[in-house]
Amino acid sequence: MSHEISRDPSDYRPRDHALQRAKYRGIDLKLVGETIETGDVYPSPDPTCKVFKRDFVHTDHPIRVVANVELNRIVTVAWEYE
Repeated sequence: MSHEISRDPSDYRPRDHALQRAKYRGIDLKLVGETIETGDVYPSPDPTCKVFKRDFVHTDHPIRVVANVELNRIVTVAWEYE
């Protein structure tokens, strides 16, 4: 992947699946944006995607956001259980 990864949450549009997962899992979209903006970035098995992960003091588990960084789409949102 040769382009820079945007950390601006407004650059990413969530897929319907990501919105449904966030709602079902009780994850506030504000936290999704903060995860993209300030979380750690990890590779994904899909070379077009990256995983953004961030711990929050007020949640029991970190939030994981998988985003296609070529299409600027949020693929899914989940709690990270280790």
